[in-house]
Amino acid sequence: MNEPHLFGFIDLTAPVFFVLRVAAGIGAAMVGWFATGPVVRLLYRLAFQRGVPNWVLPWSRLVGAVLCGLLVYYFLPLGGGNGWGWGAGAGGGPGRGPGDGSGQTSDQTKKDAPAKDNRDKSLPAKTVREPVAIELIGGDQYKGDEKYYLLKRQPPAVSLTELEAYFKNHKDRLEVHIVLTPNSVGEGQGALRRLKDLADTYRIPTVRRVEENKPKQE
Repeated sequence: MNEPHLFGFIDLTAPVFFVLRVAAGIGAAMVGWFATGPVVRLLYRLAFQRGVPNWVLPWSRLVGAVLCGLLVYYFLPLGGGNGWGWGAGAGGGPGRGPGDGSGQTSDQTKKDAPAKDNRDKSLPAKTVREPVAIELIGGDQYKGDEKYYLLKRQPPAVSLTELEAYFKNHKDRLEVHIVLTPNSVGEGQGALRRLKDLADTYRIPTVRRVEENKPKQE
């Protein structure tokens, strides 16, 4: 038997708390003995307009002492005590979860396991996004019609409104690769910013690519 189990069986707190509760109860009984006399005299005189008989006073003091002692013993918040509560005893019984606590898988648990596996398999797989290159044009390629974008780097150029229709129909499957070349329009014009804002609106991830060489067709 290891040391923690040994100290688990030797519980010294219960006797100590019992002694303290008994001592507190005795002290309370003594206080009740002395305090009951004046209280009984006062109440008896108020009720009957005369002094208390000699035989009543000792019995009332005894009752008061016993009552105070028992009240302090049972209701003093000290230690575990047996008390007068309605709770159940110590734990150790089987819980309310599946199984009987024996470590063996029950038949019902075995029946529920395949159903759980089937639910897990029915979950949709993670969506694989298709990279789509969108090249920004400028210079001689730009015709002055707000069409700055080559979808899949293929002419003809399209406007931001046309790109929005494409994004709306394919938003769950796209990953936009923004391609910038030496011929692309400058960032100060705002075409790049508007493209990124549109992708963010439809929650489409973007990747920025800068090509130093002459643009090529994909």
